[in-house]
Amino acid sequence: MNDQLNKTYIGYGSAGEEKKERQMIQDSNAGSMNKGVAVSRSFTKSSAKYKNSSWDLVDAVEESTVKLEEMESNELPDEMKKLKPEERKKYIETKKNERAKIQGEIKEMQEKRDKFVADKKRESAEENTLDAVMIKAVRVQAENKQYQFKK
Repeated sequence: MNDQLNKTYIGYGSAGEEKKERQMIQDSNAGSMNKGVAVSRSFTKSSAKYKNSSWDLVDAVEESTVKLEEMESNELPDEMKKLKPEERKKYIETKKNERAKIQGEIKEMQEKRDKFVADKKRESAEENTLDAVMIKAVRVQAENKQYQFKK
């Protein structure tokens, strides 16, 4: 889903494409560490606080840090240069909606993951209480001496 999310970013200005590429490199770095780090990064990127208005046109338009109608075509990414002003607005709106949908799906997955982890921790805690561990140790020692327990 992180790759799909990345497709919703629109680099603009002189450094837009470079920063978009840098974001993907950081995603790759996170993935090379372990899956947990990559998952955490995608959760972060799906949050409302993750904004890139300095290089992403979707965030910049949403936060009103740029005025799309005042931008020169050389500041726009190649896929937008040939578009008419109304088509540009629609293109950004489409990417914004795609991003919101993907972020929602990632948040849903995060909630499911958090619940799964909490359930497993609770199960593990029940199995690893002092009582449970001691009873298990006594049973193992008794069974080694040929004692049998009713189940």
